[in-house]
Amino acid sequence: MGVMLINKKFIRANKELRRIQKAHLKKYRKNRGRYPKAKLGKVIELKSEEVIEDAEELKTERSVSILTLTAKDVLDGIRKANVVGQSGSGFPTAKKIETVMMAKVREKHLVINAVACDPGLLQDAWILEHKKAEVQKGVALLKKCIPFQRVVIGSKENTPNRYPMGEEKILIHQLLQIQLSPEQVPAEQGILVLNIQTVLKIYETFYKKCTRKTKYITVANLNSGQGQVVRAYIGQPIAELLEMTTLGYEKTADVYAGTGVMDAEPTTSSNTIEETTNMVAFGPAATFDNEAKCKMCGACSRKCPMHIQVSKILHAIKENDTKHLEEYKIMDCIGCGTCSYYCKAGRNIMEMVQEQKERLR
Repeated sequence: MGVMLINKKFIRANKELRRIQKAHLKKYRKNRGRYPKAKLGKVIELKSEEVIEDAEELKTERSVSILTLTAKDVLDGIRKANVVGQSGSGFPTAKKIETVMMAKVREKHLVINAVACDPGLLQDAWILEHKKAEVQKGVALLKKCIPFQRVVIGSKENTPNRYPMGEEKILIHQLLQIQLSPEQVPAEQGILVLNIQTVLKIYETFYKKCTRKTKYITVANLNSGQGQVVRAYIGQPIAELLEMTTLGYEKTADVYAGTGVMDAEPTTSSNTIEETTNMVAFGPAATFDNEAKCKMCGACSRKCPMHIQVSKILHAIKENDTKHLEEYKIMDCIGCGTCSYYCKAGRNIMEMVQEQKERLR
């Protein structure tokens, strides 16, 4: 678990980020829904639709006779290419597909996650707009393995603009009206949930000649709120990536890398892009004070998408009385950071809860 780069106080203090967030919430307000309760909205906006990339080999599409491919051919190809989840999990995609294939259920479904609910990520929406035909070919390959009853793409256009709408079980409930318990694994229930870039990777595995692993990521200026989509290669120095952009990067700026603005790590320009990197950001970030006195506002519990009794957990931690923590549903915490974002005292509540959760395991 990394650190959060933003919270509500930080957004309020930055005029540009506040403007971007307000405009994004207004744009998608027609998609109504009461759950989840957090209305974070994007705080980074796309500077240009033109993606930054250096991959000539990806411009030519190979001819593929999909009718002759078998389920084994597709699965072996995905496994050989070592395709992993592009949302930041890094979970082997072939293993996930196999779990769905073996699921003893009547109906099986494919949910493509293009919601990108993290307030800083831009690449999923860009892929959905510019690579839809390629994604559809990726879906056709997946259908060779699994006869899906339904294939649904979740995006800002058909889901409430809430956070964390992209969480697997929340998205499944929204799109399929299927409610899973915290203990149930979607793949074991016959539901394959893949990030849209993962489906694009499956397409590229068969239709492109890929000599090096690449992925689309967001590079963002945390001060101006401007971002660009860049096709980076795994192992690429972050300094090289930052210099490719036109976002005003200066070498003295603080640099972060991770799955988004809600989960990143301080890094250096000499570090490299990893499979789980979804964002590189630079500039000032929010600060937290876990020793600050609680304001008793109750927002941490009220906004929690998992209905965890966060305030009671914090009180128990303070009193060193942890025997009731599981009753307060601490093990259901998904680490989304909503509690920390809204905390009026400026505490990183998610960090405190996650640390206690790890001790109970």
